[in-house]
Amino acid sequence: MYEILKGIFMSIAMLLFIWLIESLIEYYNYTSVTFRKFFFFSTVLIIVFLFVYYILRPFFALYKIGKFIDRKQAAHIISSYFPEVQDKLLNTLELGEHIDSNYNNQLLLASIEQRTAQLNPLPFKIALPFKSLKKSFYYFISGSVVIAIIFIFSPSVFSEGSYRIIDYNTIYQKPAPFQFQFSNYNKYIKRGELLPVELIITGAYIPDQVYISIGDNLFLMERDSHRRNSFKFDIKNLNNDIVIFFKADNYQSKSYPVKVLASPILKNFVIDVFPPAYTGISKFSLKNSGDLNIPYGSKVKWTFSSNYTDSVFLIFDSTQIPCNRVGEHFVFERKFLKSHNYSLKLNNRYFSETNNVHYQISLIPDLFPEINMQM
Repeated sequence: MYEILKGIFMSIAMLLFIWLIESLIEYYNYTSVTFRKFFFFSTVLIIVFLFVYYILRPFFALYKIGKFIDRKQAAHIISSYFPEVQDKLLNTLELGEHIDSNYNNQLLLASIEQRTAQLNPLPFKIALPFKSLKKSFYYFISGSVVIAIIFIFSPSVFSEGSYRIIDYNTIYQKPAPFQFQFSNYNKYIKRGELLPVELIITGAYIPDQVYISIGDNLFLMERDSHRRNSFKFDIKNLNNDIVIFFKADNYQSKSYPVKVLASPILKNFVIDVFPPAYTGISKFSLKNSGDLNIPYGSKVKWTFSSNYTDSVFLIFDSTQIPCNRVGEHFVFERKFLKSHNYSLKLNNRYFSETNNVHYQISLIPDLFPEINMQM
């Protein structure tokens, strides 16, 4: 049981020491991802080793599971803790092995009794555990005091240093004497469009040159002629996801991922017109032509085909009406009793596209009945 307590004290003391050293190194040096990953996984392995060696092993020995030491090995260990024992205990055990041999048993028994009497005053059960725990407990208390002092006067050593080690996959940079502010940062951009980058520098001083990193390439940014701390750069025809960061005077900003996504695209549309039966006009269709000149009371059906689209809206005189999704198409039907202007709007999860083309629906009114007479 005392070995388990000793193992707990030693394990905690060693882990406190490792935690202190790693936190101090990371807090002041901002190590690389690889270095922090090594810190993290080596610490995990050390924790496993300490648990197995200092806690699990003596626990098994306590319940006599697995291999355990013999009497002679125990005698050597006791002699190391009690110099006054010297070789008396080991010699007593060796004499006991010869009781059944050809030696004079009476003489051997008398010698064993004499040596046992000399060993009896030693308080094995109290002194041995106390001595074994004293050193490990000292390490535990010393480590705890040192960490408590640092935690009181500089808690960021552990909060920031430890956090960066746990979050080992993230790149952390040493704080610069100035700050990078990506003023118009947007996580998403339409495929093929221009991405204007506007950077504002604030802080103790403004660097003369600022670079933007796109992929593995560095480009010099243009300083704004009206604002000394403003820098600009245009990224043209973006078709793939990128990661942007900025560099100046050996300092680097955090990374800004930009995801390139497709905007909703209208491929084509078909309009089916169903005039009232009494007009005698048959149903007719128009393809990709939105202007209509139709009889009063006609029913009109739009069928839209599109890509990267979640919803389609028809806007009638500022009123937005959603279309119904039918399979891969969007469909809308309505009977018209007056003329309208309308336009289209397509949406997906990230973007909304309003068609700049405006269409017109003109109705041909019904005429009064006429009679043509001839003499």
